[in-house]
Amino acid sequence: MNLSAAGRINRRTRQAAGCALELRALSGDAREDIEKQGTISDKAEEFDWVTALSACSVEHVFERLRLQVKNEVETRDEMRAKPGDKHYAFGFVSQGRDFSALVRGHKVHRVVTSNLDMLSQSIKVRDEKHG
Repeated sequence: MNLSAAGRINRRTRQAAGCALELRALSGDAREDIEKQGTISDKAEEFDWVTALSACSVEHVFERLRLQVKNEVETRDEMRAKPGDKHYAFGFVSQGRDFSALVRGHKVHRVVTSNLDMLSQSIKVRDEKHG
């Protein structure tokens, strides 16, 4: 194995470990282990690293972000029932590897677009202001 391949494996192992800790923290297992014993138990050795790394892929993170933004835009738009908030409209548009959150109103038009770039394995965000 050459050094660059070893570096990729180490980077992926670190990514998987970070995701594993995040997933375990969500389940409370790591916190319970630390509180009870002061250390993390042997359960970590049985952890499915392949699944954890897959759950942290850029595609998975992008889809989680898309759902979170969609829910937040819907929540904010529902709040427009309050007096003084009727001058603005909020929207969410999603198609393929892009989604946008937008606000429209008198002299205001703002769009924030997120794009999943598979070539660079990244999420790109663009903020466009109009008016």
